[in-house]
Formats: sequence, structure tokens, C-alpha cells
Amino acid sequence: MSSGTVASESKMVFLHLRLTGQKLELVSQGVANAAMKLPANVVPGDGLYHRVLSSSGRVLAQGREPDPRIEYWDAPVEDGTGRLTGGVVRLENVDFAVRYPLMEGMDHIEFFKVSHT
Repeated sequence: MSSGTVASESKMVFLHLRLTGQKLELVSQGVANAAMKLPANVVPGDGLYHRVLSSSGRVLAQGREPDPRIEYWDAPVEDGTGRLTGGVVRLENVDFAVRYPLMEGMDHIEFFKVSHT
């Protein structure tokens, strides 16, 4: 992350995204009057890694989200014990949001799908 990044303490950028198969699409974007700290420096890991860049390619901020296509579920076992059963479902089409504080020099955001092999 770039040292000297100036982030707004009162404005936040919201990106509404849609992931369809392997295609990522920007559905809408907006700026809200809201407070958000600049995300801590992260190491890319499983899920979606994203980073905000300036027009010159300087990384201003970065973040990581769990893969939004993975949904965990649970349900009570019907034997009356109060135990739960559950699992994981992988969805092909999902909508999700990413947010960052509004930053001086923001130009674009890059996304990477990261998974260990």
C-alpha cells in the first residue's frame, strides 16, 4: 500500500458487483456520507483480492473478501437433540458489494480470484 495515501474520513465508495461464472461485472457504484478507516495492508489469500490504484498504477489500498460464491448453511437435526447439520453450496451467480473510503487519486480497482492449489 502506498504511504501517504489520503483517505476521506466522511465519504465512502460502494461498488455493487455481479459475479457470473468467471465474469465480474460492475452493476452500480456510489458515494455515501459515511466513515470508514483505510483497510489494513493484507496479503492475498483464498477468495477475492482487490486493490485500488491511481492512474499511474500506484497501489493506494487493498483488501480481501471471502469468495462470495461460497455459502455455508446449517439446519437442525430432526431428532430433537438440538444438534445442527450443515454444508457448503457453491453458487455460480452472486451479487456482492465492496467498499473503500474515498481516496485522493483513486482511478480504478483490480480484482483477482485467489485459491491455493
